[in-house]
Amino acid sequence: KVNTSTRWRRFNWIHSAELENNVVSLKFHDDLKPYLLELKNTGNFTQLRLGMVVHFRSVYAIRIYQIIKEYDSKRMSKIEFSLDEFRKIMLGDKSASYPLFKDFRKKILNVAKKELEALDPETGLYKSDLSFDLETRRTGRKISHLKFIIKKQKTAPIKQLQIDIPEENPHQKTPEYKAMLELAISEKHALAFMEQYGADYIAEKLQVLAERQQIEDVISPSGLFINALKEDRKSEKLAKQKKEQERRAREEEKRRLEQLEKRKEALSSEFGKLERKTFISSLSESEKNELITELSAPFEGNDFILKSIKKEGLSSMMLASSLIQRIPNYTEKKEKYIKANLEK
Repeated sequence: KVNTSTRWRRFNWIHSAELENNVVSLKFHDDLKPYLLELKNTGNFTQLRLGMVVHFRSVYAIRIYQIIKEYDSKRMSKIEFSLDEFRKIMLGDKSASYPLFKDFRKKILNVAKKELEALDPETGLYKSDLSFDLETRRTGRKISHLKFIIKKQKTAPIKQLQIDIPEENPHQKTPEYKAMLELAISEKHALAFMEQYGADYIAEKLQVLAERQQIEDVISPSGLFINALKEDRKSEKLAKQKKEQERRAREEEKRRLEQLEKRKEALSSEFGKLERKTFISSLSESEKNELITELSAPFEGNDFILKSIKKEGLSSMMLASSLIQRIPNYTEKKEKYIKANLEK
């Protein structure tokens, strides 16, 4: 039984049991696999405890063994419980059973102690590594508390338990596979569908079923789902979502390209300023004056532009495009500069 604050599930531990050549093989419920894997990986300590527990026939012996084993592992030799508390541990919802302490002691405590102190007929040693002595404490005239004094016992070697857990198919971990099981589709068919169609395709067909269930009572959800698989029925909701996603993707790509172009333009302008400055600084004063005279010639008669050139020299924006043409390998160097800075 699995309990949470919002849900509960109940299932049988044993799916099947088989006896062959004096060996009992048990197949556990699939939902127990995670816990069995955890148990398999905990090593000899867990198997030792299981080796002890399999000897017990009484559930009370198992519960008491678990309690004293836990406290013994903490190096505690004594444990005290109120009688009411211990009744609940042993009997749960039936804690009102055995109202007389003598009956509780006879039917539960003595039975458990007898099993914990049972001997192995082959070795003469104890089957359990722990047992207990019991002391009682009264409140007034009634027994109110139980004190367990833990006793260590010499035991026969424990046979290792073989836990054989087949590897889980990766598909069994997917929500789509689990959803198909909820539709009462067999494990065999659910795995076959996962192999044949894939998770995305199955998720879409589960959505088709969910949409239909929102508008009408579906007599056979599994049948509708299987037909949706085979006929490739489309989900209207998913189709709209896909169309909207594609529209957004196109817009996002358009924005990306626009931003990329703006970035390229900014880098091109940045490179132009740097390269013109470097080129100008490499010239002598006479070379600068000769170049100014040469580049100003096309503006002869335009006093406004000539005045700007005279004031700013080769740094004037009026001469920028003409100056660029005089810089060796300008275009190639600009493309490399833009590419290098875009990749940062």
